[in-house]
Amino acid sequence: MNQSMMSCAMRSEVGSRQSNRTRNRGFIPAILYGRNFSNYPIEIDSKELSNIVRDYGENALVSLSIEGNMYTAMIKDIQRDAFEKDIIHIDLQQVDSTEKIQTSVPVLLTGKEYTVSSGIIQQQMDKLDVECYPNEIPKFVSVDVSQLGIGESIRVSDVEIGEELTVLNGREDVIASLSSGKMESAEKYSDEITPEDIPKEIEGK
Repeated sequence: MNQSMMSCAMRSEVGSRQSNRTRNRGFIPAILYGRNFSNYPIEIDSKELSNIVRDYGENALVSLSIEGNMYTAMIKDIQRDAFEKDIIHIDLQQVDSTEKIQTSVPVLLTGKEYTVSSGIIQQQMDKLDVECYPNEIPKFVSVDVSQLGIGESIRVSDVEIGEELTVLNGREDVIASLSSGKMESAEKYSDEITPEDIPKEIEGK
């Protein structure tokens, strides 16, 4: 994963009211969790943060300059508003490039347009838990579902993943499956009208 430079500044005040003021100025309140120092309350330009998340993913690796000191950190958690659109707060975790870390990587399903037209793709896992060095964190893991047949599934053990990643999920955990759409239709029309369902006043006519 490429490392992006992120500009930030210390926050002198914390709390809900102060956080709202920070957002109104076009910045996002954040916390940098350190390894050998107290947590730093910081603020980040909202547009810059949105661009980094868009280009590098929600677990992006960034370089931060705080009061003359440089820190390498990974986005650990993103909080969004009630509509799941705008970022309202993030947590960053300081990392050491020489030490492996555990994180979650989004799963991207590809080839859905080539699956059986009568089938329905069901994604059971939207993230994989992995262990790797910070600079080897992928933006996502691509899983090809184009060859799935009705009733078939793709498990963790079926996915080709680079040697630099150690997957922490169970090998038999199902990532995605293809089910028939007939079951839904059958359930929809299973409650057919019987003579007992017809009101007597209508039945007698």
